[in-house]
Amino acid sequence: MVGPIIASFVLGFTDYDIISPIKFVGVKNIVKFFHSSRLWSVYGTTLKLAFLLVTLHTIMGLLLALAVHSLTQKYQSPFRILIYFPCILTTASVAIAWFYLYNFEFGVFNYFLRLVHIRPVPWLLSKIWVYAAIMIFSVWKFVGIPFLYYYIGLQSIPKTLYEAAKIDGARPVQIFSRITLPLLTPTIFFVVITLCIGATQIFDEPFFLTRGGPGDASRTVNLYLYEVAYQKFNLGYASTIALSLFVVLFAFTIFQLKLSKRWVHYDFES
Repeated sequence: MVGPIIASFVLGFTDYDIISPIKFVGVKNIVKFFHSSRLWSVYGTTLKLAFLLVTLHTIMGLLLALAVHSLTQKYQSPFRILIYFPCILTTASVAIAWFYLYNFEFGVFNYFLRLVHIRPVPWLLSKIWVYAAIMIFSVWKFVGIPFLYYYIGLQSIPKTLYEAAKIDGARPVQIFSRITLPLLTPTIFFVVITLCIGATQIFDEPFFLTRGGPGDASRTVNLYLYEVAYQKFNLGYASTIALSLFVVLFAFTIFQLKLSKRWVHYDFES
């Protein structure tokens, strides 16, 4: 891990296209980075998508975990398998299938919309609907990961606390807000941190579904970095972009770690 980070830092001060010898250009790439209006637009798209995906995955994962955890042990296993199964499928293969599901003319989703006399949706052709398309696919494909973390977190909460609360006459809402949610905060914190890191580096969904389109509506930093590095072969500038993403994620993680002291509870007796 250290080797590539050092290499990226060094390459950020160079002009390198793999074929030609490395040429040091000082801070030229950094100046270009701060003056690139397109890159800032791409960063805006990435942060917008990350916010939407983290919020959706966090809430949906928790709701699914609570629902499955409330079932009897007999029914929990089938639902765990059903929810987590898409996570083990290769993104490339299922994304191609979803690309055809989203097709405007003959896609399955628009077919059913036409059956109920609703106008077909331009899932991958509209700058607005493309976000919904990515979010729906991402939740179907990856919500099993936060779900599993939440489910394990719920399993670790002592049942004696629930029994004591019920004896005291606590209602379900009170049990959730006073017991479940506080004791689940370490899991929520871990899920949010990992989701933020993963969502900010999102690549597979826009690459396979939209190729960053329409226009730059779904072009993320990682997708733009890939294009600069492996289509334009500008590895120096690509390394600068990669380091900027590393700095953003590192600063955000430190901020979250500092903030977690105010709301994360690690002790059952607290």
